[in-house]
Amino acid sequence: MKYIIWVTQDDETEKMYAAPVDKIEKEYFIKEIIPSLQPISQDFYTESFVVILQTLARWSYILYDEKIYWCIEWDPGLIVLEIQKNGTLQALALRSPNPSFGNRIALAEDLKFQPDYEDYENHQYSLIFDAWDAQFDKEDRKYRKFEPVNKDGLEKQHFDKCIIHIDNLAPIVEEKYQQDTKNFMDKCQARIDKWAGIGKRTLLKHKTPVF
Repeated sequence: MKYIIWVTQDDETEKMYAAPVDKIEKEYFIKEIIPSLQPISQDFYTESFVVILQTLARWSYILYDEKIYWCIEWDPGLIVLEIQKNGTLQALALRSPNPSFGNRIALAEDLKFQPDYEDYENHQYSLIFDAWDAQFDKEDRKYRKFEPVNKDGLEKQHFDKCIIHIDNLAPIVEEKYQQDTKNFMDKCQARIDKWAGIGKRTLLKHKTPVF
C-alpha cells in the first residue's frame, strides 16, 4: 500500500512520487474501509464527487492491490473513492473520529461512541495529510520515504490504468459544468451530503505515542 503524489520539479514539470503507508494506517484502511465500500455508478460520480475538484478540499491518492483510492477530507469526515482498472467505482463515507474536528458539531452519539478520542491516533487525518503535506515539503518527503517513480514504473502503470476511466468522463462533466456552473456544483454537493449521511463510525484503537 503506497501513497502517490506529484511534485513540481525545477523545470515546472510534475513527477510522480510514492511512499509506503504507515503500518497502523494500513491496518485501519484494510479493516475499516475496504470491507465497507459500496458500488456507485459512473453517472453518480459525474453528478457528485466531481465537485470536490473545484473546492479547497484536501485529498490523497493511495495505490493498493492495483486499485486507486481517492481519500478526501469532506463531511462527515473522510470520503474514500475506489477506482478499479475495469472502471468499477466504489465509495464510502466515514464519520470523523474527532467529533469537533474542523469546527464540526458533535452529535450525542459521537460522544458516547469514543469519548476519549483525543488519546488516539486520527487515522483519517493521517491518510490524507501524510501525503498532502509531502507534496510541498522536501524534508517531509524525505521523512515519509517518498521516492520518484520512473515513467515505466509499476506504480505509474497501475495508476494510469485506473485513472483513465475517470479521465474519460471529463468531457461529460465539463459540459454539465459549463451549462450552469453554480447550479451544477450545488446539486453535486447536495448529492454527496445525502449519500454520505452521518457516515460510518469507527473505533480508534492505536494510542498516540508519548514522546
